[in-house]
Amino acid sequence: MTALDNFLFLAAYTSRSQAYAQALRRTGLAPGNVLLFGNPSDDQPREVSCDDSARKELSLFLPDLTETLETTCQKANWAVENIRQGDVNHPEIIERVKSIVTRRLTQFVQDNPRAAGLPRGEWPQWMPKACPQRLRTALGERLVSDGTVAMADGFIVPCGHKSAMSPEDQRLFDALLAEFPAAAFQPPAIGDLKCARGQNHKRVNDLIKLAAARGKLVSLGGSLWLHGERYRELTERITQA
Repeated sequence: MTALDNFLFLAAYTSRSQAYAQALRRTGLAPGNVLLFGNPSDDQPREVSCDDSARKELSLFLPDLTETLETTCQKANWAVENIRQGDVNHPEIIERVKSIVTRRLTQFVQDNPRAAGLPRGEWPQWMPKACPQRLRTALGERLVSDGTVAMADGFIVPCGHKSAMSPEDQRLFDALLAEFPAAAFQPPAIGDLKCARGQNHKRVNDLIKLAAARGKLVSLGGSLWLHGERYRELTERITQA
């Protein structure tokens, strides 16, 4: 069984949902969040007719619509939440979806303490799959504007989020920033930084990206970065020349 911790299965009590749920279970995929909405009395076995010989000959998967949606979820041992509202746009459903998204975002920043947050460009893809692709950017921006999540230095973070770097990361972060101003307009490549010697490459790159997100460093392309103050000084000299 493959756990899809960041996946939301939002389903009404329909034959289509029965088919989706059985397909997920058959392929060993377990949604981390299962939200069923509507009237549970609608979750009834459905009679269907199909050519069983054709299915066997073509090795096709056909859902058993005599098995209810709730039964499939129970067989799969999925944790299910129920909302007795039939409209997917009902405020109660929207609030529940928002809470799932923010919980996932909180887990993301906890798992990535050196990250400035979720890149804004990736945020629309975190919207529920039930939301049409063309509307996901608008929904993502709505969650920012209504205060469900916050924007910090161009990254999406939970409201009230503060960086929680370890003391070791903080010391390395401070040391990285100290080396760039000293080099003036001849910044060192990342591999030439004295404080980076012997350090994990990913750790150093993560902290460099965090410094860039906070405006402390500016990318010059490749592995070259200029201190933010030096960059502003350079642009002022060029514009005044």
